[in-house]
Amino acid sequence: MKRRQFLQVLVGVFAFLNLAQAEEKRRGGATAAAPGVKVFVKPGEGMAASVKYVEDIKDWKDAALKIDRQGVKWGQQHCESCALYTKDDATSGKCTLFSGQFVKAKGICASWSKKV
Repeated sequence: MKRRQFLQVLVGVFAFLNLAQAEEKRRGGATAAAPGVKVFVKPGEGMAASVKYVEDIKDWKDAALKIDRQGVKWGQQHCESCALYTKDDATSGKCTLFSGQFVKAKGICASWSKKV
């Protein structure tokens, strides 16, 4: 193998490793804390920004989305009443939108869907 080919392969390997680390971080693996420590979604960052997630319904700013959905009043559309939410304890749980991270039970986002 010539030196140029070797360097090209080496650059490709480093690029692959960098992408793998970025993907693990996106999934929550690289940011995961020690066992027993919960990592919470940060409002305004990444996926949380795109679905307008806030930790408390009082912080909701988008008036156009303050609507009743699927027969549920807007003020009762918390994470804990969403089909995407799995309860962990009284104040938090996991949402399928944010793999590996926790959300507040009283949080809210634009992707709310009624539990059936």
